[in-house]
Amino acid sequence: GKTAAEVLALVQKYPLTQTSDAVITVAAGNSGAPCNDTDLNGCNAMAVAMWVQPETKASTIVVGALTGAVGAQKMASYSTSAGFLADRYILASGDTGLSPTVQGTSFAAPRVAGVAAILKQKFPQLTSADIASVILESADKDMNNDGKPDFTGVDPIFGHGKLSLENALKLAATR
Repeated sequence: GKTAAEVLALVQKYPLTQTSDAVITVAAGNSGAPCNDTDLNGCNAMAVAMWVQPETKASTIVVGALTGAVGAQKMASYSTSAGFLADRYILASGDTGLSPTVQGTSFAAPRVAGVAAILKQKFPQLTSADIASVILESADKDMNNDGKPDFTGVDPIFGHGKLSLENALKLAATR
């Protein structure tokens, strides 16, 4: 029930003293609603805290969940959508393959961390902020799986779109 302003006030009481050189992936939450800055109920407050701090914002990626088979994935009905965190938001598979009841944005966030690790290993010169930018900028914007982008820029529901290792590797190679 806190607002983004209230979270910011709490964060400012205990500020980070240095910038992190790690990509920070944070699960968006499983409320099925947008991350709303006037009521964070259902939105991960840690995602908001990382998003509002200058020391971590450029390296933070907020992760929503996709469900379904590759090529037919759609945003999971339980996934918190981008809302006011859209500029740092991406979607990744929240399915585990273990059981249809074992799913969530907490399973999607490590997939983004894995792509970040691959990019850092292949392109060690990139900073965490560079890697986070590459991941976000290279997202697949084909949300209805018809082979065409469904939006340009950043969307208030889907953020940057779907995680794409292939696109991220291609983009990172140009940096």
